[in-house]
Amino acid sequence: MSLLIQARPRTVTVREIDQEVPKMRRFSLIVGSALLLYSVAGVQAKSSVELGALGLRFDVERPGVLSAALVVVALWAMARYVYYGMILTISPMRARRNLRRGNLPASGTEPTLEPPAFQRGAEDALARYYPPLFQSQRVEYSITPVSVETLKVSLKRRPLLVSATTLLESVDYTAPIWLTSLAVLLWLGKLWSPCL
Repeated sequence: MSLLIQARPRTVTVREIDQEVPKMRRFSLIVGSALLLYSVAGVQAKSSVELGALGLRFDVERPGVLSAALVVVALWAMARYVYYGMILTISPMRARRNLRRGNLPASGTEPTLEPPAFQRGAEDALARYYPPLFQSQRVEYSITPVSVETLKVSLKRRPLLVSATTLLESVDYTAPIWLTSLAVLLWLGKLWSPCL
């Protein structure tokens, strides 16, 4: 007699993904940085390497596989970050694009909230995605009705300092992608340079 136990698939909420994205970002940055340092430092693997762990000695006969494994892990970490941090969640760049189109970042469509709730949502989104460094550097906006039920936010003026800050945030947010890409390109260049 056999028992068949069916497990229900667990759905992952957006909040759980949002909590995991910083961990994925950190892991991708660490692995990408390690690969970049490995590639730039010009580490050459000997034909045989001895490694020690927990008091045991290991003899690695193909150390080139370790660097290839580091590349695979770096690409895997970057792909996970792109999928979870850029596609499944609302990245700062996508939120700003939604705001420029007149929508609140969370929806991406024309919101049909009541005017006070829409006003609070717009203020919160602007404070998060266009942070003023000084009180005089606030983004100016207006809320206009599009139809009887739909409101839009219109950005009027974005100070240069706020635009520079958002650009730096975008560069920082995408750092796992460009850092890992640069590291892989340098590793490939180091791999193919003896052949040229």
